Amino acid sequence: MELKDFFRFSIMVRRKLIYFVLLFVVLFLGFFQVSGFIIEKIRQDFLPHSAKLIATGMMETIMVEIQIAAILSLVVLGPASALFYFRKRISKNTIIWFVSSIILFIIGFSFTYFFFLPTTINVLTLLTIDASVSPYYSINKFIFFTFFTIIIFCLIFQMPLLIIWLVLRGIIDIETLKQKRRHFYVAIFVIAAVVTGPTALTQILLAVPLIFLYELSIFVSGYLLKLRK
Repeated sequence: MELKDFFRFSIMVRRKLIYFVLLFVVLFLGFFQVSGFIIEKIRQDFLPHSAKLIATGMMETIMVEIQIAAILSLVVLGPASALFYFRKRISKNTIIWFVSSIILFIIGFSFTYFFFLPTTINVLTLLTIDASVSPYYSINKFIFFTFFTIIIFCLIFQMPLLIIWLVLRGIIDIETLKQKRRHFYVAIFVIAAVVTGPTALTQILLAVPLIFLYELSIFVSGYLLKLRK
């Protein structure tokens, strides 16, 4: 690369980096304004009446608000940056994949927010009370747990797209997926036990959707391969 081309490339990278930082700052300031509302919404939706949300330090609440604003800014900025970077290479297939990803993201978010998290938190709180322990939750750990769970589930619900992509690329074949499904089921329950703890109900709540997504991936992959032929 010639020196002139190197400087031109450096200027282009710096310009894009400046745009990225400015957009992040704008998003961060916007989300920071509503972070207090988000905390209150999470408290109302997930915190059982028998539990209390507490701050263990003077700066804990404000730090949680900063973390919320930063996480949400990155969640929005990631897909937006990818679309901007690949804008000249957007095709019909790209749009289909992107829309499918958003749909799976929404399904994963809805399942986690409206079904999995309320059930899991209630079960864990009941287990705490049964152990004769008062359920007082740190605001930092409680909010982190809800955000971490939602993000993990939204990513897990992208699994069909990953499997379909691997099949269409010829990296893995459908017969292998069918033969290894028992191993996959065992791995799912192991992961569920690690993520949700030893309660059978929460393990099932996590495992059943993953098994369904796995079988859906096999079905859709086979259908797309038939269309190719």
